[in-house]
Amino acid sequence: MTSTDQVAHLHQQIADGIAALGGDPQWRALLALSARTGSRYSLGNTLLIGQQCPDATVVAGYQAWRKAGRHVRRGEHGIYILAPLVRRGSNDTTGPAATGDATSLGEPDRGRSEIVGFRAVAVFDISQTDGPPIPASTAVDGCVPDGLRDALTRQLTKLGYQVRYGDCRPAFGITARADRTVTILPGQSPAQDALTLAHELGHIACGHLDTSDHTRRSTAEIQAESVAYIITTAAGMDAAPASLDYIGTWARGDQQLIRDTAETVIRTARRLLHDLNLPPASIEPGPAPASLTA
Repeated sequence: MTSTDQVAHLHQQIADGIAALGGDPQWRALLALSARTGSRYSLGNTLLIGQQCPDATVVAGYQAWRKAGRHVRRGEHGIYILAPLVRRGSNDTTGPAATGDATSLGEPDRGRSEIVGFRAVAVFDISQTDGPPIPASTAVDGCVPDGLRDALTRQLTKLGYQVRYGDCRPAFGITARADRTVTILPGQSPAQDALTLAHELGHIACGHLDTSDHTRRSTAEIQAESVAYIITTAAGMDAAPASLDYIGTWARGDQQLIRDTAETVIRTARRLLHDLNLPPASIEPGPAPASLTA
């Protein structure tokens, strides 16, 4: 297969992956993979990683693993994703957006560069490498990492919203743009409380409360709940996206709507994970986060 054919094949795999996202299991699998990897890849590359290595957690290039003190085992097959070829600045030079490391693949600085094509690059999951012991997950059903609710509240405050507790039944939480408040139903379990805060943060960060946004309600709920699932799962919770039961019918086969929604979710989750001091997964193994700090 030529390099051109390989790139075309990967693009077709992405298209097939997006077409499948209208199904509930596929959407949940995308969210779970995005949570495990810290949403560090674009939608297309996340789909490619999931198709080739469904249980991936931390993915990087061969040289990046070497620099991190780990070595790709002999005989391991690479996970092929797409790296953009960009023309940078005013010198009109063209080259890959990243060499050796997949951290920024698919995410060039559009203010200073122009995508002129793509190339296939091989990356590897941490499970395909040898090196220092890999820490075990600390996610426990029903438990909330120390400081998560405070960190979510701080982010809502930074966005100009005051969090208060009061009767907002039948909803667990509600956000009002007029008085810039987020009202949370009191008496919830700590896990549901954190998920509700993350859900309302997802609404705000996705732009659902902007007067210029015309996202229909079902799509807005899918986006907010998906962002909340990624954030809480990445933080160490064993969360369940309760509002995704109708994922199979919400888009009604609209492939562009599915693609736009998935891209919004992953892009928003990446930004919020960074702001919450939950950076994208590192290629340097370390303890899973037990607490969040400002």
